[in-house]
Amino acid sequence: MAYLYETNSPSHWYPARRRCGSCEAGAPDARTGSRLGQDPTTTTVLQSQATRLAGEIKTLAEARAWTRVEALYLQLESMGNEAFASIPNASEVHHIGAVAADIFGNTQLRQTRLVREKYSLETTGESLTGLAYRTVIAQLDAIEKAYGSVTVAPRSRPISKRSRLLLELIPAALPSVPEQRRSIEAAAASLKESGEFNGLLPVGNYVLKSGKRPLSQPFTVSAGTELVGKKRLAVVWDN
Repeated sequence: MAYLYETNSPSHWYPARRRCGSCEAGAPDARTGSRLGQDPTTTTVLQSQATRLAGEIKTLAEARAWTRVEALYLQLESMGNEAFASIPNASEVHHIGAVAADIFGNTQLRQTRLVREKYSLETTGESLTGLAYRTVIAQLDAIEKAYGSVTVAPRSRPISKRSRLLLELIPAALPSVPEQRRSIEAAAASLKESGEFNGLLPVGNYVLKSGKRPLSQPFTVSAGTELVGKKRLAVVWDN
């Protein structure tokens, strides 16, 4: 498919079946596809809706209609674990969702959806040496090496609209890798919209400014995310 990534094998394997709460959407009921005691009619309707949405997601991904792909993936996600569990080849849908998150610069969402893809491949008996599984592992491995978990928040509230609009996230050096640049741009947009950011940033040095005035101490994002147990970096800015 046109939306699939090509990648080299990772330098080390990502931990198998690591639990991550919402990362494993569809996991609890992957074998049955429904909760114990659920009305079979309700389950059938859910499966039909989920299968239809999954088909639309795949078609839209081939057309590179990523805004619509993202909207439908979120709609599917809102239907709960059973929806993902009822889809044939759910790993492909999670993979497409990860591509959409990457395109919009949300690396934390991309990571979450890749973990879902990994779990789906494991529970459906995909060979752990197959290309699809190795590709997911390589991408998760690359995120851990290139990004860190960060929370940025104001020192006090409420946050004025003027303060938010003047807020700038300045990297010491802009990455040459496109997805890393998108990640910084998305974080900067989040800060201007809400004054806050909670996600992944590329490894490197940053400062928050308003015009020429620093709003925070320079901070350094180091490699590793909460998914493998690394503590999230907390950054506070003066508003």
